[in-house]
Amino acid sequence: MILQSQLFGCDPKLEAAALSDPAHIVPGASGDHVRKIQLALIRLDKATIVPDGVYGRATAAAVLAYKQKRNIINRSYQTKADNIVGKMTIAALDKEMLEAELKPVWLQPMRPVARFPIYVPLRGPLLAFNIAFPGLLDITDLRPIPVRPFPAPGPDLTQEEVIIAQGNIGTIRVVDGSGGTLVRSQVMHFYGGSNNFFQVAQLRGAKTPGKNFEEIDIPNDDVNVTYDALNCGETFFQARVSPPQPPQKLSNIMRLLSLVDRSVTLPLPPGDYSPEPRLKSGLVSKAGTPLNPKPGRKINIFGEGESAGFEDYSSDIDFCSHTFSNGNGPPGATTGHRPWTADPRKPPGIDDHSVDNICCRGSPISPVTIDEILRIGGGKCRVTYAEAEGRKNCDRLRAGLKGATVIDEGNFGTTGRAIVLELV
Repeated sequence: MILQSQLFGCDPKLEAAALSDPAHIVPGASGDHVRKIQLALIRLDKATIVPDGVYGRATAAAVLAYKQKRNIINRSYQTKADNIVGKMTIAALDKEMLEAELKPVWLQPMRPVARFPIYVPLRGPLLAFNIAFPGLLDITDLRPIPVRPFPAPGPDLTQEEVIIAQGNIGTIRVVDGSGGTLVRSQVMHFYGGSNNFFQVAQLRGAKTPGKNFEEIDIPNDDVNVTYDALNCGETFFQARVSPPQPPQKLSNIMRLLSLVDRSVTLPLPPGDYSPEPRLKSGLVSKAGTPLNPKPGRKINIFGEGESAGFEDYSSDIDFCSHTFSNGNGPPGATTGHRPWTADPRKPPGIDDHSVDNICCRGSPISPVTIDEILRIGGGKCRVTYAEAEGRKNCDRLRAGLKGATVIDEGNFGTTGRAIVLELV
């Protein structure tokens, strides 16, 4: 095989044109080999032609422009370039196409910049996502692929992590992605364990706008794309270039974390905060909130200001943004944003074993929440939970906090349960 590019290789007519003068491709020709030449001219020179496989006037003009730009002239019998695809021209097209095919697509976070790269371990590529909703994937399934960092040589990467303040504007530079698309996906998870009900980010100019999937065309090899960080959570970006011949080229993955830096102090919502008589310790109110907390730091997981003196946080990045449900949100506001306990920035992220009181009311207890309670809770940390109906979350909490002492437990609400535990 003379020709090396994926586009031209193994095409008998193009291979012949690379070897034999009589096999040159001239205006008036037609066929798939002409279509491939047209595709190369579009990719390499941004030629405004239709890849219809017909070597007409527009294609002839594009060939001539390509040869003039590169001074492709057979000096043995020519003094200027012509519009014929001969041995020299096909060799130049093939060489440039091969270079373009081998060149990696790269996402470079510009504003904010990446916190750190995640390197591919020696045993194989890093698993980029855990898939929580496989039925929703379809074309939103981003694929991790090792690529060389921009701009200098170094270890291969699959992901970079960017943290942006919720409500701000970010920029991504897409390098060597001409003719491809930049995709944003929100159905995969790295940190989160749930379905975020809010759209985390929005690509400006997206041709397919939406909460879970967006796509924007990449017109050339150096493009800046702007996005808005609408709500808290995680979302993922990857550039894809589908050449005329497979395989598809994929960029590194940019993982965006949109977060807030601090909790907002909300007024205490209406409710009965007197002690719940069915719990003899007097440590739980009729509203399901902790009473007489221990000295030290106090964290209300998934809170909305109902626990006086506690900081409202989310243990799951997918629930940092929330709809106000207690009637105590800021005037006119329907959506609030809580800091994330596991925010890599500390603060606002919470240090290990630094909290003395943790409470949660009515929210589902998931494994990620149990893990965070165990991580941030200090020695003898008091954990208070109440649910108005049922007891499954109390049971999950008790089972998950292995070794914790039950200080009090009893009926709560209509058919619910409340529990107070002390960590080891």
